[in-house]
Amino acid sequence: MTPGDLLSLVVDNYRQAHQRTAERQYARVEGYDRDIQLRQDILVRLHKIPNNLVINPEHAQRVRHTLRDRQLEVTKQRQQVAALEQDVDQLTAELRALVRQREQRLWQLWQEHARQMGLHQPVPQRDELNKSLEQLREALPRLADECNRKMPDYERNTFYVYLRGRRYGTDDYGRSGLFRTLDDWLANKINYRENRRNELILRSMPDRVADLLGEHTEALRAMNRKDAANWATISGQLR
Repeated sequence: MTPGDLLSLVVDNYRQAHQRTAERQYARVEGYDRDIQLRQDILVRLHKIPNNLVINPEHAQRVRHTLRDRQLEVTKQRQQVAALEQDVDQLTAELRALVRQREQRLWQLWQEHARQMGLHQPVPQRDELNKSLEQLREALPRLADECNRKMPDYERNTFYVYLRGRRYGTDDYGRSGLFRTLDDWLANKINYRENRRNELILRSMPDRVADLLGEHTEALRAMNRKDAANWATISGQLR
């Protein structure tokens, strides 16, 4: 498995985990919306009952205001989820493009080595490598910012922090009996294993892109060194 394959696997796992999280968020929003609709229906039906002593005009007005505020909150949450999904799609597409460019570059380098090229690397490949370097430099701060914005969510979950501190799900976890049963129940409730995997992937993404940036930079330096050596050899032969 090449580094590009590994990065593609990481991106796929992160994308799938985020999709499942987004689906659960949508389900919660839909449930919240159905609850609001039910409350509105109840209020309307109560108003239709003649001489209904339950309905108080002032109370009914407060209820309508509350339901309206909740409906606005549902709309806001839906917009936030949609925006987050769009950001992740864009980030995933950028990472996949970088992986494809890296694999293409490695294949070209191998072909050139097999042909034992004499003077210098072709200009299109050098331009492509420079373009990849620019894209990596732009992607790295965005990934770091994404990580900084999302990591606090894990730290705010006290149950998650507790299980992580216990090294739950690793070889270092040593609890047994009733304590282990309770930890298993808690881990299932908060979906600990999936959240832990997502956290580790999120932490590793900036470092992995930084590694790719270093590899691209070193590849460009290697081209320059090879060019210099070839020119020196040819200059010596012409003397």
